[in-house]
Amino acid sequence: MGLPETDFDRERRWWDSKAFKEETDSADEGINRALRWREIERNLEGVETILEIGGATGVFSIPLAGRGFQVTHLDLSPEMLAVARAKAQGVPGIKFVEGKASDLIQFCDRSFDLVLNMDGAISFSGTEATMAIQETCRVAQKGNPHRIASGPNDSFVGRGEPGEDRPDQLSRPGNDRSRRVASGTVSG
Repeated sequence: MGLPETDFDRERRWWDSKAFKEETDSADEGINRALRWREIERNLEGVETILEIGGATGVFSIPLAGRGFQVTHLDLSPEMLAVARAKAQGVPGIKFVEGKASDLIQFCDRSFDLVLNMDGAISFSGTEATMAIQETCRVAQKGNPHRIASGPNDSFVGRGEPGEDRPDQLSRPGNDRSRRVASGTVSG
């Protein structure tokens, strides 16, 4: 039995309703963010342009723009984008875009040095989750270790040509492939 089709209007409304709560960290969210920052920091060398897919209220995108990176912050929720825009007042180098993780047609292939696509942007894509990961890979620069994606049970740091890291082979934490995926050493 497959997943039901994703109702992106319903998902958009759900995320809109969470926008102002997103700023309140529970203990486990703080830990998750710290671990994500650790992975981001490991992959910033040589990076100038960043796309954050599912950027929510800007926990990663706004500080990265504040550090001088050119950041595009994409989210499905207009309310999340409104909160992020308000937080980013006076921060240069950040652009806000409303859109779906599974449809990045507005961006050319290999447009960004670093592409972040974490948690909700993938898991809430439902039947389009594989397309969300494929689009993440498509817009990332060739030859850079700069595609970071994670879902509730998966991690993925890709290297090399788009398509070399096969999103259909993402694996669960705890097995050998997961450790190689998490460390960025998977080659397809």
